[in-house]
Amino acid sequence: MRISKSELGKIASNFIAVLDGEKVVGLKDLMAKLKVDVHIDERDFVRFDENFELESLLADYIRTDAGIPIELRFNLRTGGAQVIVKCSEQISGYAPFAIDPFGNIIQNKAVERFGGNELGRNELKYLSLLEANPLNN
Repeated sequence: MRISKSELGKIASNFIAVLDGEKVVGLKDLMAKLKVDVHIDERDFVRFDENFELESLLADYIRTDAGIPIELRFNLRTGGAQVIVKCSEQISGYAPFAIDPFGNIIQNKAVERFGGNELGRNELKYLSLLEANPLNN
């Protein structure tokens, strides 16, 4: 499934709502939710997980017919983080690195740190603006 900028914005808004609803505001909260799936509807859910090989914690927004449109990845060893998105178009500030089977551009943005209690919300808020203004980003 191709993911438009406006759809990616809606997904980002849903992601924020899940983080808020589950009271996940910092890495400590994310660690307490590992292996938990929070269902939004019949095809969308957020999974809190870890990747031992990458020494990372993950918060993935999963759409069953499209894969992972947004991933927040927190590297515990380096303290760095990145946001990975899939969209049919290039997102300003993101670097493309692959194309998925649906033709979506897989792109990432390195973030120095998701400091304190921010946990990616600023970047998700930026992406959520695409829902209303898909042509501006």
